[in-house]
Amino acid sequence: MSIKSFINKLVPRKDKKPPGTPTPASDVPPFPELEVEVTQPEVSFEKLDTRIEKVGTVPEIHVYVNDEKTNIHTLAAETKIGRDPSQSDIIISELIVSKLHCTIYSRNNDFFIEDNNSTNGVFVNHERVTDEQKIENGDIIMLGRKGTVKLVFHKR
Repeated sequence: MSIKSFINKLVPRKDKKPPGTPTPASDVPPFPELEVEVTQPEVSFEKLDTRIEKVGTVPEIHVYVNDEKTNIHTLAAETKIGRDPSQSDIIISELIVSKLHCTIYSRNNDFFIEDNNSTNGVFVNHERVTDEQKIENGDIIMLGRKGTVKLVFHKR
């Protein structure tokens, strides 16, 4: 083998393609020119009117002992109030309060209070409760006539 043929094997000629090189297809059309219209979206920058609307109400009892607020309790469908923890949902540890003094319950989105035969009575806005009595937002409920224990009903 001559040196020339040896070099030709190592360095292929520019007009010759290496073996296995694919040949381009001659019938492939050129890419078409695409026309694209770009538009800017319309955006309104008017002031948005955002409101929070009240969906429901959260009934609460604010407990005052000797005119000092001690607790706030969210009411359930039925809430028992008294001195005895085994019988009551809201416990008030004052001697004027009976073991199971009264019950507040809801019916048709209204709230009512009932005296559970307490020793010292239940008063709504200074009127003694003898049967179930409807209570309204802001009503003052006294457990016993002295006014030592007051509950304020809130329905917001």
